[in-house]
Amino acid sequence: MAAHAKGRRLIHLYAAVGQPRAALQQFERCRQLLREELGVEPEVATRRVADQVRVRDAATMPSPAHEPAAPVVRFTRSGDVHLAYQVLGAGPLDVLLISGFISNLEQAWEPGGPAAFFRELARDFRLILYDRRGVGLSDRTVDPPDTSVSSTDALVVLDAAGSRHALVFAVSEGGPIAIRLAVEHPERVAGLALWATLARGTATQDYPWALTAERYERWLDALVAQWGRPAAIDTFAPEQAGDALVQRWWARMLRLGSSPRCMQAALRTLALSDVRALLPQVRVPTLVMHRTGDRAVRIDAGRHVAAAIPGARWLELPGTAHWWWLGETAPTLDAIKGFAQHLLAHEDGGGTSVPL
Repeated sequence: MAAHAKGRRLIHLYAAVGQPRAALQQFERCRQLLREELGVEPEVATRRVADQVRVRDAATMPSPAHEPAAPVVRFTRSGDVHLAYQVLGAGPLDVLLISGFISNLEQAWEPGGPAAFFRELARDFRLILYDRRGVGLSDRTVDPPDTSVSSTDALVVLDAAGSRHALVFAVSEGGPIAIRLAVEHPERVAGLALWATLARGTATQDYPWALTAERYERWLDALVAQWGRPAAIDTFAPEQAGDALVQRWWARMLRLGSSPRCMQAALRTLALSDVRALLPQVRVPTLVMHRTGDRAVRIDAGRHVAAAIPGARWLELPGTAHWWWLGETAPTLDAIKGFAQHLLAHEDGGGTSVPL
């Protein structure tokens, strides 16, 4: 088809002038249009051209030896459970990241993941990362925690990192944990920056913005069945689903982040989470961000969170990637940094951290 030939020429052109990422973005746009308008995939020849560009792009990427070293992993204890955490940067405000359902502090820094996003935040702030109990480098627990236990763990990490007052950047399933932390310990939370989150794990008659329990179980079964491969990547990153680097990163994250059985139990617990009653009790400044095309968490769920938290600022961003470090990241970084500067401008003069 003529459109396919034109698409291949554009991909070749971008690659020839040293813009492999632009070439791959052109391929993904072509793929998306064909799916939406004709219900077909790009021709084999077009896919082959994109694969060749990916191979050349990966070959020219800096080797791990030339990349900045990942921060040192440290451990603290919450009761009998060891929690792994990292600290990087030395800015005037602490930022605690509460991740989604899976993480691994070491694997997160590998190509394809959020390393560049983390380092950009750490240029201006003191960034605190951790693996929640049950995943990554933290202890694999038998019983998945509810949001009350998880918010206590977050507080323990803040203590271990010497943070008295932090902006909490919480993504996806991390949002309910951050909301509980802000309600129960507002003196420790300078503000909430919530990304693509929801107040309840599954749908009810008065909460239609999540999967029903039956659909959630089917999704979970499909995820576990593909464990160790780039499972459900079309949901989490539709436009980047064909990127070999992102595929490898996600498959490895699943293998290193948890086991299929542990994750089944953890995600079933998350499905039962419900912090709707806590939303009106949030009294810290809150920014709620959501991409309009997010397939993993519907944008209406984010709108509900923003509407229920008093004074919350709502920010819709273009894009389809549920993962915050993919797609157009500049608007997200600008929003977080602007929000943080606003918090700093209204600080009462007290310090935000103590020496480690």
